[in-house]
Amino acid sequence: KHSFFPNFSAYNDMATLAYLTELDNWGEKGINDAENALGRYDCWYDRVLTVVPQEKLLDYDVSMGWEPLCKFLDKPVPD
Repeated sequence: KHSFFPNFSAYNDMATLAYLTELDNWGEKGINDAENALGRYDCWYDRVLTVVPQEKLLDYDVSMGWEPLCKFLDKPVPD
């Protein structure tokens, strides 16, 4: 039997999961604290550079154009 009202228990579980995920990723100060968020991003970025094998990593910025991305993906450069 379906109810018009949502399952509040499931909603509360999802809200708790979202909160704990944010807490785990962004710490007590959360994502809205710019200094905290940027510091945690920098730590994550450094970790990626350390963990991902060099041949599977492209440290890319869009200002570099299509060539490095296409070469990495072994795809032709679009017109």
